[in-house]
Amino acid sequence: MFPRPFDYFSPKNLAEALELLQNLGAEAKILAGGQSLIPALKQRILSPKNLVDISGIKELNYIAKKKTLKIGAATTMSTLESNRELAAILPVLEETATQIADCLIRNLGTVGGDLCLGDPVNDLPTTMLALNASFALASNQGKRTASSDAFYLDKFKTALKPNEILTEIQIPLEEGKVGSAYRKVRKGSRFHHSWGSGSCFGCKG
Repeated sequence: MFPRPFDYFSPKNLAEALELLQNLGAEAKILAGGQSLIPALKQRILSPKNLVDISGIKELNYIAKKKTLKIGAATTMSTLESNRELAAILPVLEETATQIADCLIRNLGTVGGDLCLGDPVNDLPTTMLALNASFALASNQGKRTASSDAFYLDKFKTALKPNEILTEIQIPLEEGKVGSAYRKVRKGSRFHHSWGSGSCFGCKG
């Protein structure tokens, strides 16, 4: 099956993307890696009139460390997997990324796209909740920050508004002796947990 016709927009920067979302309204969907959205379009589960592709916006693709670890929403999951500095700072992110689907998905799929889908079986939301991450959201009206707890409202339902873009993930870095690990619980396992397909455990001593 093929998607229904739609108009495609490829903004060069965040300001242009936000302007498009404001003007297009609820008839627009954000396209980043497209690993979840494109199959939904093909199956006609979703049929937006407009797609706003933010994958080429370089200002949304970065990893920065100060007192808080900051990850741009357009950063790919393969970057989480391969970034050695990030692995030294917070290895649980690397452990999580390596468990996500396959190489193709990780090379194209973005951190922001995975988080904004709101799928309870995805790996990254579980880790972000355990790490007390916050999400920076931007629109033409301004910026706001939502905790990961407040961001997820229900299955496939988040606090992201139609005219907003998730721009950055902010993770507080603990001091002292801190440990973490990620274990994915697959279907058919006798183990289970309360959220998604993986668990993130942290301890501080």
